[in-house]
Amino acid sequence: QDFSQQFLVQVDALATGLKAVLAQGSSGEERPVFFLSRKLLPWEQRYSTIEKECLAIKWALESLWYYLLGREFDLETDHQALSWINTMKDHNARVSR
Repeated sequence: QDFSQQFLVQVDALATGLKAVLAQGSSGEERPVFFLSRKLLPWEQRYSTIEKECLAIKWALESLWYYLLGREFDLETDHQALSWINTMKDHNARVSR
């Protein structure tokens, strides 16, 4: 890793687990720095898709805090619904956290 370059965090939530990649490099030529994954707990598997995606983001950012703290970074997810999360009027408490 090169701390002078901006980081990219890519996250995804699956039916039974979460995964994340910390990468660096120019667009389209990112190089992985760190891979993360974990299995969802039984009660987390019952979360809605948007709740799982939010959980994946929270978990990835908490896990990668050492690399990201005080630095600008991009966050990439494949879940389109998250693009309007900041404009939601009634937030689900779990999603808000």
